[in-house]
Amino acid sequence: MKMHIKALAVAAMTAVASLAATAAPLDTLAGPLNWKVQGTTSEYSPVQYGANTPTTIKESTWGIGEVTTIVNSNGDAAWASGLGGDYLYFMLYGMADLSVVPVVSGFNIYNVGCTGGLGCDGKIHLDIYRMSSPISGILLKDPDDRTAFNAFNGLTNAAGASLYLGLELVPGKVAVDDLSTVGIDERDATLFQNANANTLPTTGAGTFFADATSGSAKAQWNSNGFALPGGLFADFDGNFTLKPNFAASGGACPTNSLPDQCFLGLINDPVQSNAIPEPGSLALFGLALAAFGVIRRRDNKK
Repeated sequence: MKMHIKALAVAAMTAVASLAATAAPLDTLAGPLNWKVQGTTSEYSPVQYGANTPTTIKESTWGIGEVTTIVNSNGDAAWASGLGGDYLYFMLYGMADLSVVPVVSGFNIYNVGCTGGLGCDGKIHLDIYRMSSPISGILLKDPDDRTAFNAFNGLTNAAGASLYLGLELVPGKVAVDDLSTVGIDERDATLFQNANANTLPTTGAGTFFADATSGSAKAQWNSNGFALPGGLFADFDGNFTLKPNFAASGGACPTNSLPDQCFLGLINDPVQSNAIPEPGSLALFGLALAAFGVIRRRDNKK
């Protein structure tokens, strides 16, 4: 019997190794990871989709971009755009201003999900799409290519594109209410920014927490890796910088670009996360551990 158990353990470990060797690199990511993103933001989308008009969109900002690399917490590369034939692109939408407060450094901008407009559901969304081919000139895309509240022509409808991960931003970054805004509690904000101006183009930084709520990789990234106030947890801890999307700043736009010709915000910097192994890997690894446990117990009985 002992030989059968040992054979089972070996088979399980072999299966784990085989799965890791054949799975796409994206699907094998696990542990603390930092996502490097680059994208562009716009004050609003001037496109009229469906019965919507710019006056009923109700968003203050939205954008698109790409995930360029995912690295381990020690800085070692874990995945890069194109590795394994995969590319990741994102769309940020549903953002509205809760309050904009003048401060010495410029403005503190507190954002929440938009309400009252077509598609607005009170949440800020960050949808990440998996594709088998790259999108050319992502930093030069026209806002008019947006076709719906959660859709962008050439991204969400691209051949072979699928929703890899849907994120919803959650409160937790703002711990103190700003008493200068009567009737508004800044602790409700799901995105915080400090910028030198309250309209684009501007420079500054922002931060947010987010939960994995949908997409084919939801289980892989739904790790509750970051503690929030009140005993809650988030899956992602995002931090980003903001600067004009001009060539002189590392962007793609000529310095005389207009908002309807090119996005005017350039965002980057890591988004932290904790991935867990895909369910198949966990099951096989657990089987191997169980088998070794049985062997050890039998050996102890000798």
